[in-house]
Amino acid sequence: MTKFQDFEFLTKQSSNNLADIPDNEDLIVKYLLLRYNQGKLYTWVGPVLLALNPRQPNSDLYDCCRQDRFINPLNNARPELLEPHVFAVAAKARYRLACGLGKMHQVIVISGESGSGKTFSACKILNFLAATDLSSCDGMESTISKIGKACSVVSSFSTASTERNQHSSRHGQLVQLQYVNGSIHGAVINSFLLEQSRVTGACNNFHIFGQMLAGLSDSELGTLKLSRTILYEIIANDSHSILNEAYVKGFKETVEAMNYLRIGENQRNDIFKVIALLLHLRNIQFHERLSVGCDVDVQKKESSDALEGACHLLRLPIPDLIKLLTTSMITPRSRLQRHSTYYCTITSVEGCNTRLHSIVRYLYFQLFYWLLNRLNEILTSPKEKPKLLGVLDIFGFEFFSVNSIEQLSINYANERLQLYFVEKYLEASRSELESEGLSLSPPPSTATNHQERLAAIENCLFPVLDDVPAELVSTLSLCQNKFILLLLNKENTNKQFHLHQEPEFDRKKKNTTLGKFKHSMDALMKELDKYDLHYIRCIKPANHIDEGEMMKDFKQQLACSGITDALTLARCTLPIQLKYEEFIKRYSKQITAEVKDPIWICKKILKRDLNGDELQSLVHFGKHLVFLTEAVLYKLELVRDEFRSQCASKIQSLWLKYKVKKRSTGLKLLSACIDSRTSNPEQVPNINTEKTNLITASRTSGIHDEFTVMQSKRASDFSTYINDDRAFFYQHRILSRRRIADIPVRFHTRLTCLLDSHRLPHSELPRGLQDCL
Repeated sequence: MTKFQDFEFLTKQSSNNLADIPDNEDLIVKYLLLRYNQGKLYTWVGPVLLALNPRQPNSDLYDCCRQDRFINPLNNARPELLEPHVFAVAAKARYRLACGLGKMHQVIVISGESGSGKTFSACKILNFLAATDLSSCDGMESTISKIGKACSVVSSFSTASTERNQHSSRHGQLVQLQYVNGSIHGAVINSFLLEQSRVTGACNNFHIFGQMLAGLSDSELGTLKLSRTILYEIIANDSHSILNEAYVKGFKETVEAMNYLRIGENQRNDIFKVIALLLHLRNIQFHERLSVGCDVDVQKKESSDALEGACHLLRLPIPDLIKLLTTSMITPRSRLQRHSTYYCTITSVEGCNTRLHSIVRYLYFQLFYWLLNRLNEILTSPKEKPKLLGVLDIFGFEFFSVNSIEQLSINYANERLQLYFVEKYLEASRSELESEGLSLSPPPSTATNHQERLAAIENCLFPVLDDVPAELVSTLSLCQNKFILLLLNKENTNKQFHLHQEPEFDRKKKNTTLGKFKHSMDALMKELDKYDLHYIRCIKPANHIDEGEMMKDFKQQLACSGITDALTLARCTLPIQLKYEEFIKRYSKQITAEVKDPIWICKKILKRDLNGDELQSLVHFGKHLVFLTEAVLYKLELVRDEFRSQCASKIQSLWLKYKVKKRSTGLKLLSACIDSRTSNPEQVPNINTEKTNLITASRTSGIHDEFTVMQSKRASDFSTYINDDRAFFYQHRILSRRRIADIPVRFHTRLTCLLDSHRLPHSELPRGLQDCL
């Protein structure tokens, strides 16, 4: 095609699915850029959503009117043509969770380069799910508000500024909303891959450090031995000023969120003390002494003040802290002799700094996950085994002019997640389609698998980087700060609420920070296997003046994000796959004990709603699976919902008829009883009756509900009429407000030596209409 033909073809395209565009890379890029310039930021790539990060957010894309369109996908006139949007992905995941389609749990995986809008998309999805739940249930405001506040607190401790993004999330976050009976009852925030090396790295640090220095008053800073006039190494590289309004506002929001979540003042002070401790520790400096080794440089005022401030907060003697920072414990292991412990003085400043950095990272790591566990204790639903809808937001691939260990860790995590996408979605889906008889075109040449590179990083680099001092716990256990002792207790941090649990100590391998990073990534992969995954791939179009450079960058992002690879699967127009047993169980209107020919039964079910041509083009019957388009699935769901609604209405109708009939029968019997008996005072039994008084009654139980009912006991000719106000008992021409004797009793009224033996007990005297009045 010529450029003019390309433009004419693209302008006529109204499809929201990239699979409808011819397999031409340049044409695909032009089509996406055209939609981007028209303000259409989202495009379907089969079931995968491609999201383009806008230069300026459009509030109309996320208003209440837009949310209402996606609350229930079945309400759309043409569900298969549902507008591409993050709300659509969230609505589909929520619908599958509520209706039991697929696995029990669902998760939305958001990935892309740094600054491509992943966290923004995650926030919009959570807001949409919260708004959907509020519209369907009452009394959920408190739970949903708590989730939002908790995410805000976590963000302060895990967000930092980078060259590309002022608010870059520096950890992976999986927010699991807990659904019980279709509504949100709680949440769990899972954190993994926390970039703890940033605490001591040569880059901008987490926002909480700047927020605390900017937000606390002078007197509060004084109690922590801090001052705004001192330059702290932890935030020395921050691009923001300490007095930046963003820090002051952020700290105020963090404290308000903690108050809302009922994290008390004492616990907040303990948290701030640990943050202040890290600020002091990073300001400690070392110097070499001849023939002695390294020692803390107390000649410099900044270093001496930092040492005193750290010991003050730890409530630990200064010599003990100096020993921890400048000596290394050596414990030879031998089977032949008793283990001995030796302390060796570190001889280089670099060695002392490495040791100090390991301690700072470890303490921040423990603090972060203690706080996360505390928040999850507040958010978690007490209900057992709720259904989970997760939103996974992971930091994106990044490279700068100067890269460090942080970029290695982040890019390693992205490669692992990309490998999971390629293996579990692309390759597994392709092989499954081919085994079920659906042929696809050959895989594109852009498919990449960096398994060898990942193995080299895991086996060669991770075991030798960063060693946490073994004597850290034993030394700090001597301090008098109870909160520090709490953080050092592994049982406190290694709970079920997050995915960072450390592996057991191995004598042969050092338990390094990057080793924990790999272990956390392994735990994430295992966790994702429990879910049905819904993918959102975020891309940030570069603002190049040159159109050629912009298209080149765009092509590279499409290839790296896996969109180019996913196009082949997207062109398979049957994205829904169900096992035959699951299909029959869900959509059959009859209960079948044994299924001999599942394909025949599935065809019979589909013929109710599809004609022959549609059955051929929109459905494929494989060896073990039936493949459907989304249009067929939604049509089946509508028929199923309508059938279930009819069944529920019929049950309600029959029950109401039964209640009305029973009430009517009771009223007729009561009327007949009253009309057939005359109320003659002479016939009312009393103590003057010459005949022997014999009163016999039997126990009866009435039915109490919202209807007026009457129960008849033909055997004893005993009738009870009950309404909302009072109950009447009728027997032997006696209509009484009180129940007649429950057991047969014969009273002889002849005079004996006992006083008043010839008189009936007052409670057993028969009462007539006088009692009713």
